Parts: sequence; C-alpha cells; structure tokens
Amino acid sequence: MSDMTLCSDGLARGGQSADTAERAAQRALDGLDGQAPDLATIFIAGGISPDDAERALLKASEVIGAKTTIGCTVDGVIAGTHSAGGEPAVSVWAASLPEVKLRSFHLEVIRTQDSLAVVGMPQRRDDDRCALMLADPWSFPAGGFVDGSVQALNHLPLLGGLAGGPAPGSVRMLVDGRIVDRGAVGLVLGGSVNAHAAVAHSTRPVGPPMTVTAADNDVLVQLAGQSAAVAIDRVIAELPGHDQALASAGLLVGRVFDEYADDHGVGDFAVQPVLEIDRATGRVYVADPLTVGSTVRLHVMDPDAARDDIAAVVDKLAGTSLSRGALVFYGSPRGPVAGDSEGDVLSIRRGLAVAGVGAMLTRGAVGPVAGGNRLLGFATTMLILGDDQAAIQI
Repeated sequence: MSDMTLCSDGLARGGQSADTAERAAQRALDGLDGQAPDLATIFIAGGISPDDAERALLKASEVIGAKTTIGCTVDGVIAGTHSAGGEPAVSVWAASLPEVKLRSFHLEVIRTQDSLAVVGMPQRRDDDRCALMLADPWSFPAGGFVDGSVQALNHLPLLGGLAGGPAPGSVRMLVDGRIVDRGAVGLVLGGSVNAHAAVAHSTRPVGPPMTVTAADNDVLVQLAGQSAAVAIDRVIAELPGHDQALASAGLLVGRVFDEYADDHGVGDFAVQPVLEIDRATGRVYVADPLTVGSTVRLHVMDPDAARDDIAAVVDKLAGTSLSRGALVFYGSPRGPVAGDSEGDVLSIRRGLAVAGVGAMLTRGAVGPVAGGNRLLGFATTMLILGDDQAAIQI
C-alpha cells in the first residue's frame, strides 16, 4: 500500500438521486488510483426530497466504501472545476491517508434540569489534529457550540459548515452509513497526518470602530452615543467612492471577537448583515442581537479582497508544504453573491497543484479565527491535506 496521501473528487448532476450519487462516488473512487479511501465526504444539493437525499447519501457511501464517511444536504456543491446549485447534484470527496486515525461522531442536544447540553463529542487525544463538523441549523446550537469548542476540545481546530435545508426537519446527514436528521455529524482527524486549516474572508471593515450604546435585541438604537442610523450614514458619507458603492450593494456590521485587543482587522469580527435602516426612527435592524458595550465596525463585501485572501493562503502553503487535496466550505454569500466560488476552487487546484478539491456552499462556515473556532457567515474555510506528519497550521 502506498504511504502517500492522495485525494480525489467526483461530481455528478441530473437523473435519479441514487444514480447520480453512484456516479459521483465512482468518479471519486477512480481518482484514487486503486488506493482504498480512509475518509470521504458526501454533499447533496438541488432541493431534492428528504427521502431522495437519504437514498443518495446511502448509495454514495456504499460505493465509495471509505472507513469513515460523513455527509449532508447542502445549498450547493463544487467539485473539480465544476459547480452545481439549482439542479440535483452530488459531490463526493475522498482521501487515502496512511497512518491516519479517524473517529466519527454524532452530536445530539439533550435537555438537562437547567439548560441544554451537547453530547457525543469524542474526548480529545494528544495526536488529534482537527475536527470536521456538519450541523443541522434548525436543531443544533451551532454558534454556541463552536464558540465554546476551544475550551471543550482543548484548542482543537474545528472546520465545517451548516447543512442545507429549507425548513426544520428537511436536513439529512450521514455518518458511517447511518442517516440522522438532527444535531450534527463529524469526525476527528488524528495520527500521522499533515493537515492545514486556513480561513479566507469575503468582507473587510470600513470606517472607525463604534461602541453600541443602546440596543434592543436585534435592533441597534444608538452607536457611539448617537442615533444608530445617523452614525452609520456619517461613516458611509466619509468613505471613499469605491467603498460607498460596496456599502450600497450590501452593508454589514461586525462585532469584535476580542474586546481587549489593541487593533482589529480583517477576520477579527463576527459579521452579519444590516437588514434595514429606519431613518424615521433612527433604528437599525440586524440579523442577530448585539449587546450594549460591544465594539462594532461597518463591513462591506469585497470580491477582489476575497480572491486575494484565498490566493494568499494558497501561495503560503504552496511554498511551505506539498499539498495533496483540499476540502472547502464557502460561507454564504461567498460564491453566488460575493465572488466566483468555482473560480476559487480552480485557483486552489492550480496554486497547490492538487487534483482532489471538493467544496460545499453553506449558510455558515466553521473555522479557526482570532484564537478560537468561529461560525462565519462571510468567509471560506479550508482543510488542506499534505504528505507526512506536521502540526496543524492556523
């Protein structure tokens, strides 16, 4: 058996879901040149029914025959140099990883006397490198779990994303041949494996930092002691013309992860969209609650910056490691709104000189940022695998 890490991918579109899954899995299997896969991920897109998704996940898992397999329904898939989002499609990514140690898991939420608790995560081992997680956004508290994972997992890097499904109960996930419809699935990657975690951001901060001085749940009432709407309009008026145009296309606000840091740049914020600016009342409506005392900055989506960030990650790794493949999680709206996700995958393939690159479009990507694991709505997270043992790079 070869002692070289090898990755491959397969994408199939159209037809019956189980047949499509079989074709995608066979293409990924063919790309391993006879090596047995240790790890596989299966992503199902295209708005098919939950029953069809189950059949597709199980068929792909059966054909790929990996030792450890996870998968889920998603908003869109990318494999190789092709993407698919609006039609039924299946993407299978597989890796042969000599000396790897893999432990799969299914996380469930249980109610205790005082609160909710997440159970099912394997205990951290000394040779663990990172963990992958796919979570149902309707039934699993992904944000809270990810935020607390640094302490709970003893600083183990966590990557992944939110599964896709239009309503509660519509998501289907797979872990080692078993279908689940709640919680989260994933695996811990350990042993002698070279794994690099990287994050590229689709947004950048503009204007000065401001303190939230009055708020009501997801409504900003005051910023820096003045009406939130007035404060935002003043910041936008002072931006360069290019940034004003980006702000008019889609304005966002970011809350700093670390209030004690001296400086906050790209990647140091939990970014969310501004839903509405009510200039009659001065109130600003955002997607998630912001608390009084939080430090925030306005953000804009910048496709050029996003592409440059991904290129910088690729260039850095290309110069320091022999890469073999990558698994990519695009946080919405990266790709369909803020850039060319298919082109990004092609850039990763060419920059790292690898064949096996698979990706999913997700409404929230998970990755290590600013000293912790974060759920990121406007970023791309990447697990890049290479040869030989190495400490994970963040």
